[in-house]
Amino acid sequence: MGQRVETAVRVHLVGLPQMLEDVVRDTLDHPEVELADGPPRGAAGTPPTIVVTAQDDADAAPWMALLRERPDVAILVIRQRDGQGALLELWPQRRSLGAMTAERIVAAARSVTPWHQRLPAREGD
Repeated sequence: MGQRVETAVRVHLVGLPQMLEDVVRDTLDHPEVELADGPPRGAAGTPPTIVVTAQDDADAAPWMALLRERPDVAILVIRQRDGQGALLELWPQRRSLGAMTAERIVAAARSVTPWHQRLPAREGD
């Protein structure tokens, strides 16, 4: 009997032109990759979830609602006109600040980006 391979990543294909979708499907044709059509539904889980999509510009705004709803999802955007890609992810960040002094504590407090500024505003906000 063949050995069962665990799914390492779930990839959702959303809004890709047919030729690009065929290329992505062929490229990701691996036992550890589960391909799905349409956006992810439901709660976060395992395996990690990636959305692969295409658009004409680098505007991340169309995907911000999904990232707000599902911060566990990564979004790979392929720009149609030149094939350039960008990966959109939300994840905690750690910055080394060095030895703490009064000035560095104040600077650290001032450097925190407010949550509402970390993501572009939702339409209607």
